[in-house]
Amino acid sequence: TVWLGSKKGLEQFNPEAMVHEIMPPAINGTQSVIPYEVISIFEDASGLLWVGTRFNGLFKVSTTPPKFSGIGEENQPQWPLRSYNVHALYCDDTGVVWAGTLTSGLYALNLEQRQIKNITINKDLYSGEDDAVYCICDAEERLWLGTNNGIHIYEKSTGQVGEFSYGYDAKYATLLKNNRIKAIARDSSGGIWFGSQFGLYRYVNNRLVSYFRGDEPTLPSDDVNALMADDQNRLWIGTGEGLCYFDLSKGLIMPVRFAGQPKPFKAQILSLARKNDQLWVG
Repeated sequence: TVWLGSKKGLEQFNPEAMVHEIMPPAINGTQSVIPYEVISIFEDASGLLWVGTRFNGLFKVSTTPPKFSGIGEENQPQWPLRSYNVHALYCDDTGVVWAGTLTSGLYALNLEQRQIKNITINKDLYSGEDDAVYCICDAEERLWLGTNNGIHIYEKSTGQVGEFSYGYDAKYATLLKNNRIKAIARDSSGGIWFGSQFGLYRYVNNRLVSYFRGDEPTLPSDDVNALMADDQNRLWIGTGEGLCYFDLSKGLIMPVRFAGQPKPFKAQILSLARKNDQLWVG
């Protein structure tokens, strides 16, 4: 089963049977008639789905049998996540669920200990600005976080939050601090990639390299929404004008075409997911 998030709610698609259906949201196992817009999904090691919605917070979903429970319902006042836009989700090896919201920074949920911690990410916001976290990448005991104001790092060992150094390069600091970071991924050689509203960036050996439309190698668009590294030394890149992949061995960016079509297809790519050696593209 492939799980999809849409404006209609949580959807499932069976590729073998070619069956697609919408799962209506439910609260504490009771079906609801209100379709919540789903903006993030993460499947943990136990098979539970963590589902982030727009305006309706975070849900935990058991799929066999289907059962939903909201994190932050009236009977769970200690989980203050009911009304937030949950845009980024990640569950680490210790079972802690990390939720990036569009208004209130980062949350760490430890269900076993029934604890929740809210972490302010951007401490330099102007009055009225939202502390948004758009994406989360776990690498080297750090959470790399994409925000409206560049890249921040949460040190899991100390609980400290700091702004990324940008390789101590003033040019990149200026470019990325004023940039929305929408995707972060780590490649097989340890490089960290950042997809933004304005370009693609790679950080490795304390150095940043940028890639823009019109450069060599070139992107279909400077608006990078999604990133996915595979085990063949490739980085898949979803942009505002189509899908491409970066062959890191050859240093080439290649556009993706539909079979039999001479030109790359132009579509806004919003999400990428890998399942059973297949790449699924939203």
